Order: sequence, then structure tokens, then C-alpha cells
Amino acid sequence: MSELIEQPTQLPANNQPGLLETPLSQRIEVARTIATQLKDVIDKQNLAVEISGQRYVKVDGWAALGALCGYTPREKSIREEGDDVFAEVEIIDTQGRVVGGASSMVGGDEPTWARRPRYARRSMAVTRATGKAFRLSFSWVMALGGYAVTPFEEMPEPDEQASEPPAAAPRSNSSATINAYERAIEGSPNVESLRGYYRQIGGDERLSLAEKEVLQALVVAKQQGMQLDPEKQDIPF
Repeated sequence: MSELIEQPTQLPANNQPGLLETPLSQRIEVARTIATQLKDVIDKQNLAVEISGQRYVKVDGWAALGALCGYTPREKSIREEGDDVFAEVEIIDTQGRVVGGASSMVGGDEPTWARRPRYARRSMAVTRATGKAFRLSFSWVMALGGYAVTPFEEMPEPDEQASEPPAAAPRSNSSATINAYERAIEGSPNVESLRGYYRQIGGDERLSLAEKEVLQALVVAKQQGMQLDPEKQDIPF
């Protein structure tokens, strides 16, 4: 079963340029301001859940990040294949232009969701796609706020987490290591290439989940022309 969701475009309340339209020379400072405002919202509204020492933000917090950046989500489509539900979500600016998006799913093999009604599984698929869409474009801003850059709804269920091997301990917050990551990103914009580069500069073979998330944020930031300053502790490890 497949359907296309037709909805009226809902634009942000103002028509000011979004973060991605901000000049590169100003974008990082604007992002810092947004991250500070976002942290206040997340903390006051209890929109983050702590897991293994890291705070994972719920989709409402990611939507708040999008609103502060000048963007809103728009449901594009939902389809069902057997017991699996797939959803697509777009991110639009104040003019209704699509600036990003993502797809996600709820699997029929997920113990928690397999027992839920059909409407709940469809809703969660959209929820996951929304968080993922904002993560793909704005994870680096979330990292500036000191939060994990994976939406809470994308995290494994508790029983799945228990079956996974423990993550490696966080490494030192050295400028040299962070700068090495940034140099590697310029030529190798993907996490697996960075894993090999990390070994070359003397790191452990395994990267922790936290480090993978930060590297992903660095990749996005680099692709968008950002320069993250390790001396200001933009990188939380």
C-alpha cells in the first residue's frame, strides 16, 4: 500500500533568510546563538534523554532547532510494504523551497512497534524521518549545543542496546586530533575513511558512537563551508 500525502505548505512565521542562506562569514556565529537558544528550550521542556552519559534530543527538540534556523518539516509520503512502514519528510524554507529531507521506517520486526496499531507505526515512521531530516542538515548545530547528534527516536530499543558491544571510551579533547579530523574530511568526506585516518594518527581501531556522531557532524559542517574551532570546544570529546 502506498499513498502520497498532499498537504498545504506551512511556512515559518517570518520570511527572514534561514541559516543556510546566511553568509558563510556569519553563519557559525549565528549557529552559536541558535545553539544557545536551543539549549534553553530543550532543558526547560525536558526534550532530551540521557543514555550512557550522552543526551539524545527528541524529535520535538530537532523541530525546534529547525524553527530557530528558519525551516519546517513537511510530510511528503508514506507507504507500507508488508509489515514495514516507510515515510519521507522534506525540510522547507520560508518560501516553500525544499532545502533537505530524509526517509525512515518502522520495521515489522521491531519488538515494540510490531505490537502497536497501524496508525501508531505510521506516525512513528514520520517522526523518525523528521528527526533524521533535521539531523542530516543541522547535526553540527546540535553538536554546538553539546548534545548527541542522533535523534532519540533513532536509538535502538533497550534490549537491542544491551546486545551491542560496549562503545570505546571517549578520547582526549586535543586540538591536534580534531584538526587532523578536519584535514581528513577535506579529502575524505565520510566516516569510514576517517576511521582509517584515525588509526594512522595513533588512535584506537574502534571509534565510539559519540566520536562517529561528531565526525558525521564535522562532515556536514565541512560540506557547508563551516570551520569549527576546537579551542571553543565545539567538539564534545
